[in-house]
Amino acid sequence: IYGRGDDDRRSVTASGNGSDSLVGRTDHNFFYFGYVDTGLVYAPRVSNMRIQHLGATCLLPELERWQLKFDAYDFRRDVPRAGNSDPFVTLNRSHMGREVDATVEFRPLANLSLTTQYGVFFSGKAHATATESHPRREYWGFACSVDF
Repeated sequence: IYGRGDDDRRSVTASGNGSDSLVGRTDHNFFYFGYVDTGLVYAPRVSNMRIQHLGATCLLPELERWQLKFDAYDFRRDVPRAGNSDPFVTLNRSHMGREVDATVEFRPLANLSLTTQYGVFFSGKAHATATESHPRREYWGFACSVDF
């Protein structure tokens, strides 16, 4: 997943303080519409981002009611000194962090689904908090769905 950034843009969501406000400069910031799966925990905006994603889903024949899903993400800024959607990224470095997610879904009945999700994000060198007491963030989710 790639969203271009500008070296003189401080915000990826506002257009008044980037390249487009300077005479003779072209705005190259990528501003997308809609939703892009960028993980359970970190979930940044795609602007000024390079995201590598590797995922797998397993449906086991012996356990046909179970589904296992694993995802791994690597987050980097396109332009290290430019802004992005994370206010805690304050250092002029590219690597924002890595995330690993796991989902387990069990369908005991055709119309009933029980889901557990877990994700952990490890801060990269662009985060000032990576060297402090909060180098990682975690997410747990539980859901029960009934289809009518």
